[in-house]
Amino acid sequence: RKFNGPNHVLPDSQGNVFFTDSGELRHCTAGRLSGSVFVATAPPPGSAPGAHPEVTPIIDGGLAYPSAMAWIGVGDLLICESFLNRILRAQLDRETGEWRVGIFARFQ
Repeated sequence: RKFNGPNHVLPDSQGNVFFTDSGELRHCTAGRLSGSVFVATAPPPGSAPGAHPEVTPIIDGGLAYPSAMAWIGVGDLLICESFLNRILRAQLDRETGEWRVGIFARFQ
């Protein structure tokens, strides 16, 4: 997968690394939002030396310059979406393994 602008990294307590890909900034206009959020899962113990992490999207495109992230509560991920002046909250559904994303705060 090609990344366009990895911007911010945030580890969790299991050794995974969450990161934003801000997308192609020169094309960041309404209808062409390409920012994403990914998680890089640490290779399992006993993996071959130099094994790469598995990278999975949490939000695959559609964001307007995702930047800083922080953990809140038990496993909820806050994501700043700078160009839309808001903060998103991503919550992992432990039963399905899917992330639910909603608006946490919007600023004028």
